Amino acid sequence: MAELDTEGERVVLRIVYDGPAMAGKTTSVRSLAKMFDRPVFSSESADGRTLHFDWMVYQGGRFENHSVCCQVVAVPGQPELWPRRRFLLETADVVVFVADSRPAEFEASLAALESLRSLLSQLPHPRPGVVFQLNKRDLVDVVPLAQARARLAAGETVAVTESVAAEDVGVRQTFVFAVRLALDRVNELRSLDRLRIGPPIIEGGEALLAALLEHEGGSAESAPVELPSAVTLSAMPNMVARLPEAVEFAPTARPRQPTPPNPDLPVGRVWPPVEGRAILHEANAARIELVESPTGDWLERRGLWIVQSAANALYLNADLGRAALVEWARWHATLGRHLSPHRALALSEDEQGVWRLWQVVRREKTVGQVLSKAFGSREVDSMARTLLLAARALAEVDRALSLTGLRVDLDNVSILESGPVFVALAPTPRELATAAQSESNLGFDLESCFAPLLDEHRGEIAAVAPAVLERMRAFSRNWGIEDGSEPIFGLLLRRLGG
Repeated sequence: MAELDTEGERVVLRIVYDGPAMAGKTTSVRSLAKMFDRPVFSSESADGRTLHFDWMVYQGGRFENHSVCCQVVAVPGQPELWPRRRFLLETADVVVFVADSRPAEFEASLAALESLRSLLSQLPHPRPGVVFQLNKRDLVDVVPLAQARARLAAGETVAVTESVAAEDVGVRQTFVFAVRLALDRVNELRSLDRLRIGPPIIEGGEALLAALLEHEGGSAESAPVELPSAVTLSAMPNMVARLPEAVEFAPTARPRQPTPPNPDLPVGRVWPPVEGRAILHEANAARIELVESPTGDWLERRGLWIVQSAANALYLNADLGRAALVEWARWHATLGRHLSPHRALALSEDEQGVWRLWQVVRREKTVGQVLSKAFGSREVDSMARTLLLAARALAEVDRALSLTGLRVDLDNVSILESGPVFVALAPTPRELATAAQSESNLGFDLESCFAPLLDEHRGEIAAVAPAVLERMRAFSRNWGIEDGSEPIFGLLLRRLGG
């Protein structure tokens, strides 16, 4: 949907508010309209529910040399209007998903979110980002924020915000963040030479309604109305700052503790372009507290997110930092599905002008943790299946990373729905350059990976080792592996005397 109107010197975005019926979509749009002193174009049923959409336009902030024009659309939430909702969602540059915080309604919101994710997954890259606006937080019985985030952990990362739309609380902050995600998408479309250039195809609510009715082959069910707003608000500050000029780095003036990367970084300094900003938002929500390692790295390892800026990931000016970020992103993209998906890269400037590369990686349950749990259960099937899957997972990831200089082990590989992946922090661009000049790693060493854990749990395994081996052979046959010939069998025999 994004369009670059060169004649009007503006970039046009569409921000679509989605969510179940009565969650607060229309209330959010009308709250924004009141803040920005803008009219709302709407069509309603007799009971006040949205039939087609609610529409508002706001222009403010800048993207490079262009002003930012935001077309804000709230879709109808009634299940029977799904085709209409789909038509509007397919035009989005970002989706603000408004959810009701009350427990029963929250479950319905999760189901609706899955249908949204399914729809967005069918759209071409780069897909619109999603902001999850948890509304009605003023009520007594609401889902705790931590619980909501845990329930949303599956799938692509979504940024979670809180609001009381009826009282104009949290709505503007959500909107500003959504605009940043949309501009990330614009930047990516431009880099792919897929950003439409020209006057907007749709300029007003009337034009969108006509397009919607033409798509449906029907007529308006009620006349659209203009809803006046009552409050004038000063213009929103620029949402995207220009890249500052490079400055000299003075080591003696460098602050002791850097500022962690935040979700307000300008476009072009976060990778991946859309989901990366959502990841930064979620990591910052956990209050990043950095600790300096003896080697000079700054690191946060608490909670769900790991945040790091390595000592050798510093650059003297913005151009050098951006070039390193691009190379780092290219390396990540090359490895694709063999790296855990919930990770982001960012470039930020310290107070004294040094530029830092950061990586943020979601913590995943490793195969070592899964094996320890299986051994503790003393369940033969669980031990056999987990040992076999773990050995195959490490071997597969090792083959994928064979030219990177990385060594896999039980603590840096996880098995996700998409398959086995490397889940630890990645090497910095300078480390990757060094690895490229050296010989590739020596390959997966089964003995060094598994032997310590097998020895640690020897007492739990030894008594059932023959049964575990037999079940592993059965699993191997079922999975099409001949003779139980994988090296893990020999290792078990050697370590356990089976």
